[in-house]
Amino acid sequence: MNILKLQKRLIQAYRKIYWHQLQIQHRNGSLNELDEQKKLEKLDKVIQEVKQDRDLEGLRQDLHRCEGYFYLHPEARRLDIKQYTRKKIV
Repeated sequence: MNILKLQKRLIQAYRKIYWHQLQIQHRNGSLNELDEQKKLEKLDKVIQEVKQDRDLEGLRQDLHRCEGYFYLHPEARRLDIKQYTRKKIV
C-alpha cells in the first residue's frame, strides 16, 4: 500500500477512535471541558506524528491496532466524523 494512502487511512481511524471515546465519556458524564480539550490536543499531536512518520511497517502496525479497536467497538467504525467539530460532541 502507498504510504500516503496508509497515512490517510490511519488518520481517519484515529479520528474515529478519539471521537468515539469522547462520546462514551460524554454519555457517562465523566467529560469536562478541560479533559475534552486535552484529548483533542492529543489527537492533533498524533495526527502530526502520523503525517511525519515514514516507517511503512510502523504505520501498518498502528492501523492494525486501530482495527482491533474497531473489532471491539464496531459502532466506532460507522461514525461519520464529518459531522463532528471541535465544538460539538454528541
